Amino acid sequence: MFRRSVIMLLVVLMVFSFALPAFAQSTNTRGQSAAAFDQKIIRNLDVNRAMDHLYYLTKEIGTRPGGMPNEKLAADYIADYFESIGYEPWVQEFSIGNQHIGTITVHDGEQWFGQGEWGFNEWHGTVWETGAGSRGPYTSVSGYVVDCGSGGVNEWPAEVEGNIALVQRGTAFTTLVSRAQNAGATGLLIYSVVGSRGQYGQTFSPNVTTSIPVLGLALSQGMWLKEMMEEFPVYLDIETQLYSNLISQNVIAIKPAAIENAPIVVIGGHYDSVVGAPGANDNGSGVVILMELARVLKEYDTDEYELRFAVWGSEERGLVGANRYVQWLSTEDRNRHVANYNLDMVATSEYERAPTLFLETVDGLPNIVTDTSLAAVSRLGYTNVVQSRFGSSDHVPFHNAGIPATMFIWLGGAGTPQNYTIERYYHTPQDTIEENICVDRLDMVMKIAGAAVFDLVRKQVPAFEKAAIVYREYSPAELELQQDPNPVQ
Repeated sequence: MFRRSVIMLLVVLMVFSFALPAFAQSTNTRGQSAAAFDQKIIRNLDVNRAMDHLYYLTKEIGTRPGGMPNEKLAADYIADYFESIGYEPWVQEFSIGNQHIGTITVHDGEQWFGQGEWGFNEWHGTVWETGAGSRGPYTSVSGYVVDCGSGGVNEWPAEVEGNIALVQRGTAFTTLVSRAQNAGATGLLIYSVVGSRGQYGQTFSPNVTTSIPVLGLALSQGMWLKEMMEEFPVYLDIETQLYSNLISQNVIAIKPAAIENAPIVVIGGHYDSVVGAPGANDNGSGVVILMELARVLKEYDTDEYELRFAVWGSEERGLVGANRYVQWLSTEDRNRHVANYNLDMVATSEYERAPTLFLETVDGLPNIVTDTSLAAVSRLGYTNVVQSRFGSSDHVPFHNAGIPATMFIWLGGAGTPQNYTIERYYHTPQDTIEENICVDRLDMVMKIAGAAVFDLVRKQVPAFEKAAIVYREYSPAELELQQDPNPVQ
């Protein structure tokens, strides 16, 4: 028979709960009220400031393909902002591969704003960025666009001669190019179809040898042209260009610790976008949150940790920026890294296709980032936040280097590579503030991340722990009441 033989029991009495009402909420392992400390951060976080940054990145700058001039403009903007709030930003440059870029200018496209089922609007403009054939001429041509269906043998009308053919992706690129050239087309536009997870297809660079310019359009761009052509003749200028000897960059703001060899916490997210996409959610949303966290956390005592606020270049080209950063670290510095909070696609407005905020680790196991984040979720009263397993973002290089890392992202399904859904506008020209940003979700993730990071790095106060605990002895009668009423035989 099991019987307790405790002579003295320790009870923790929160004596400060009466003297200090602000500390009478849920407590963390330090004996302090984490909820009260959460408020120190989140009451100063300003979602309107974050939205101002997002407007500039996606509207004033626009698409930000890795290594291209717009990515550099965004890097300069972020570096200037870090400097304006008191940091000395470090810009880490690295080479990146060639980009094959196409441009479409739609004459009189303004008359179609606000019409059609595919939502063509003024914020999409009439000059579109696309991919370009990787083994074709880099030139420009003009002409009327002619719909050639799926590019079948009998789908090339006579009027395509001397004009620009539009076809749906599906048939081999070499076959489409051959048929377009035989039909006398001066240019070929191939538009994407719906992706495997239900998202709309993105721009691409057809890998094909050709004597005419070939552009790879997003599905939405192709559908906009088709809808316009049903109402009026559509005249285009198209151009293809090769960009080489490209440089991309990471931008990092460091809040130093007050002690040597302090543990390092990285709050990161990529600021580039794919070709043709303004990247409002992917990943302007993550970048503007970390910019706002950098502003607010700078004012608080985090002297026992070094904070690094990092925006990564060229994530969309193979996690290049984050990989370069991790590879650059010395063994000593790598060992000092204790957490990476990776913010990627954290504000989509597509509630049906991406209803859940996932905290994704590469191996699916919890770590210090998921633990602090889920604790913050509980304290702040949020729901529908789940830990799961996913890679494909900038937390992967950190995980591979043995650094605890987690991605914040809205998805549907189980949030795993085998079972997930994603917003329709992922990687498309419709990843805009107007179509794919929910301010409430942006604010929610900003508060969760802010509370989680601050709870990890804020200065501990041992005096509170000691003052919050008292010891007393129990009487024999009280001890008897502590006996197990249903002892295990």
